[in-house]
Amino acid sequence: NAPNQFIIKTIIGSNKSIKRCISSQRARDPDLSGKIYVKFKISPSGSVSRARVTTSRYAGTALDTCISREVNALQFPPFEGKTQNITYPLLVIGD
Repeated sequence: NAPNQFIIKTIIGSNKSIKRCISSQRARDPDLSGKIYVKFKISPSGSVSRARVTTSRYAGTALDTCISREVNALQFPPFEGKTQNITYPLLVIGD
């Protein structure tokens, strides 16, 4: 079965490149905080596709481009079954 929320949180939360995306955005937007929702697909092979930020404030921005690129590059453990649609809340803590 598909990766659970713990696995997704561990892989995304420990990703240094995604953290760099958020740091770069914070330099442009010091008020950056809250949840940034990222939607993506995980195929049974564990590869990720179609990542995008769905939080309207950041959709289509440099932050969306950066996070989407990094999430698409992630690899999850392979699983049995169908491609999974995931919406993941990236929690950004303000300074």
